[in-house]
Amino acid sequence: EIMYHPRSPVGTETNVAAGSGAFEYIEFQNRGLDTLGLAGLRLVGGVTFDFSQSAISTLEPDAFVLVVRDLRAFKVRYPDWSSLNIAGEFQTFDSFPIQNLSDAGETLVLRDVQGSNIVSVTYNDARDWPQSADGAGHSLVPTELTMQSGGELDYSAHWRASAFLDGSPGQADPILPQTLVLNEILAHTDIDDFFYPDYDSNDGIELYNTSLSSVSLNHWYLSDDASVLTKWAIPSNLSVAANAWHWFEEILDFHAPITNGFGLSKDGETVYLSYLPGGVSNRVVDAYRFKGQLNGISVGRFPDGAADWFALNPTTNAANAAPLPHVLFSEIMYHPAPAATQSVDVADLEYIEILNPTDQAAPLWTVAGTWRIDGGVNFVFPANVVLGAHEYAIIVPFDPLKDTVARINFNATYSLTNGQVRMLGPYKGQLNNGTERIALEMPQEPDAPSTQVSWVLVDEIVYYDHLPWPVEADGGGSPLQRVLTPNSGLSPASWFNGFVGTPGTPGTPLAIVTPHHGTRYFCPANEAITIAFDAQQISGQVHSVTFFDGSNVICVATQSP
Repeated sequence: EIMYHPRSPVGTETNVAAGSGAFEYIEFQNRGLDTLGLAGLRLVGGVTFDFSQSAISTLEPDAFVLVVRDLRAFKVRYPDWSSLNIAGEFQTFDSFPIQNLSDAGETLVLRDVQGSNIVSVTYNDARDWPQSADGAGHSLVPTELTMQSGGELDYSAHWRASAFLDGSPGQADPILPQTLVLNEILAHTDIDDFFYPDYDSNDGIELYNTSLSSVSLNHWYLSDDASVLTKWAIPSNLSVAANAWHWFEEILDFHAPITNGFGLSKDGETVYLSYLPGGVSNRVVDAYRFKGQLNGISVGRFPDGAADWFALNPTTNAANAAPLPHVLFSEIMYHPAPAATQSVDVADLEYIEILNPTDQAAPLWTVAGTWRIDGGVNFVFPANVVLGAHEYAIIVPFDPLKDTVARINFNATYSLTNGQVRMLGPYKGQLNNGTERIALEMPQEPDAPSTQVSWVLVDEIVYYDHLPWPVEADGGGSPLQRVLTPNSGLSPASWFNGFVGTPGTPGTPLAIVTPHHGTRYFCPANEAITIAFDAQQISGQVHSVTFFDGSNVICVATQSP
């Protein structure tokens, strides 16, 4: 557990801490079967601690141990501190102040006496990480508990927010059943209404009840500020029926009157849904950080209550509409296979492929400027780029117009002829071989000419080099290839092993997505087989499926799926 950005002090807590950082802590658990000696262990990175100086010398199986920033402050916020295993405080060096965890993210490594990693994590406060852990009062809790030494914890999907405010130091964090969630957010609605002269927008927030029971909204709140979760109290007499919706609008609800509550920014921000009855049950139930929004277009879960968010045509108190079609990432070579000759720089064999899957041309610019790729690598599209209907383009790490050698090597590697595909570049940076976020964004004009443009999310991926992502893409010569159906680039189910790189051209026409290559079963087995196919390359129906053991046919299934 990592409490890197605690909530601000309140009440008597202000007597021992001027800011939230005093309440930071890091928690480790002994998940082995034997008692663990802590001497020789060292925490390094953003903060340091030598467990040879620990107040706790051994750790029983399943027990927890804490390293805190300020023990005096910790004792005030957590009155049961005496029952916890507290090794000590983050270390100081000479006259330097006490170390603290970065609110923006940093690397933490726990090493054994030989210097080998036991735990390694580079956490972050980006939009794909749990938002309620960034100043709202929750901690980060890992969902990957088996492998933690090799970068597994750098993948944002391997973390969740703690169940309750202030985390659960010294004990296992509970997993609560899901009930209410933020389901749709409409943040860009330009209006000029005679009856509401104080308002220039009437934005909206929709809740959805994923459970099978009605939920009372007594003690529930909406906010756009992690430090003030109680900005708008939802009327206590309201409830949301099972598998039903409730839409709140700005003018009549969360910003009424204009001096109360809050409004939403079309430039993007975070919305928090909290349940705050008082005491240990207080928690942020859901939080979503959205990017800029186009006028009249919302972001919402599809289907209702699901994990993935999309740009949608707004619906109120009804099932969310299907995702809007858009330009998307279609193939990514983030870790190419070793080059055939030493003269080829393998880093130049990376690429990012985009596709316009619609029947209309897509200009990669707006009146506010050209589109961009943001995240682990950065690229600003040149002026006047139009992606035709069903057209591909690739973005590469070298300048295809100036770096002739890199272009020739790239074309030779992927069996391309000069000018065969639309090639743009260079992007800045290098794709991470472990995990990385990449976003395709378009600029939006600001309301005031002197302010900066906002960026509207077009598509996004946070890939990972372990299951459930295709592991063959990690240095095996295979790209990540997109399933060309409406889906989220954040979901590993949207990607499969592309077998061979096909930059700028249609990819593998058909592939087995699940089960993954190398999966073993005890027979007889009952397992669904998921197949991805490109409708532009394949038409018709599946008539048979043949199973092989090497080159030997085991059986042929002809029953319709």
